[in-house]
Amino acid sequence: GTMLEVSIDELHQLARNIFWGHVRQRLMDACIPARIALQLLCLHAALAVRDGEAARAYAKQVASLYDLVDGCVQRQTPWSFPGLKEYLEVWNKLPPGTPPFDAADTPQLSWWPDPMLMRAKTPEESDGHYWPCVPLKDRACFPAGEDNI
Repeated sequence: GTMLEVSIDELHQLARNIFWGHVRQRLMDACIPARIALQLLCLHAALAVRDGEAARAYAKQVASLYDLVDGCVQRQTPWSFPGLKEYLEVWNKLPPGTPPFDAADTPQLSWWPDPMLMRAKTPEESDGHYWPCVPLKDRACFPAGEDNI
């Protein structure tokens, strides 16, 4: 993981200067796709305890981050987000003040990606595929005691 805090405004500023090598590295250090995955987990945890305000806040943050990587995340990273853009539209269409909601709303507000697409990407699908290391088949990919994960 990274201890780098993410500011959407700072990410936009970095993105405008992406042609500089050190700027590209800073964006890679932020690992936006991993942060999206974490925010999705938090969003669903909030749904599980019926905290609509927290779930909406997480959905808003996911949408802000996903907008930054939508054009490259599928081809250039090992992260798979099938149907995420459409899922975020469900949240965008909710009228203000919708939360709190009842248990019946939870399935409609949950992300249900295609299980066949929630797997390790192959070399043909992504330049950043981590194949054959994910799933972990070759322990030499991440040797014990190394800090390369």
